[in-house]
Amino acid sequence: MDAAGDKHPYKCIPVVRANSHGWEMRLPQDIVVSWNGGDGSDAITFDDSRYEYETGQPLVDQSLGSGVVSFHIHALIKTPKPYNLYVTGAPNSLVKGAVPLTGVVETWWSPYTFTMNWKIRYVDRPVVFPKGLPFVHFFPINSLELEQWQPVYKNIDEHEHADAHEEWAEDRLKNPMKRHDYYKHGIKPDGCPITDPELHKLKLNLND
Repeated sequence: MDAAGDKHPYKCIPVVRANSHGWEMRLPQDIVVSWNGGDGSDAITFDDSRYEYETGQPLVDQSLGSGVVSFHIHALIKTPKPYNLYVTGAPNSLVKGAVPLTGVVETWWSPYTFTMNWKIRYVDRPVVFPKGLPFVHFFPINSLELEQWQPVYKNIDEHEHADAHEEWAEDRLKNPMKRHDYYKHGIKPDGCPITDPELHKLKLNLND
């Protein structure tokens, strides 16, 4: 995002909100991984960076095989019942030659740590996880609450703000390059407010 011209992605509120929608851990050093395309755990090799230089703790291993590397979380994360932990890669943070895998960990009862897994995509080419990379992103979710939701399909014109959608859609069709800041300001195309734009901001707590 920082490398984009005029840092344009930061003007997209859904992207910025996703970036701040949880907590992250960062790598203390570069980690270089190579995969020969095989399925076994021996198909992946590391340079000497797989152990943390200062503590000697293992940062990553290849025990899962199939081109997957597992980053260790040296912490036991606890959530209150019935909240689980949604664990994935950092939103909108890319690694050339690798993609993050996603899981939901039942941290409300589990006394076990977990790993953050990445699938290597390059074969016979080194993949670099750079120092400072947010290699894992997580936030609590109430999985039981999901079971209470029921999707309902309706026509767009039944939406309470169908008029605003129609006006916006027509304007965007006629002027595809025009900047529309209605979402940013929480207003309809005619300027009438829908919500408080301050609600876009998400400030999470962090104790050192």
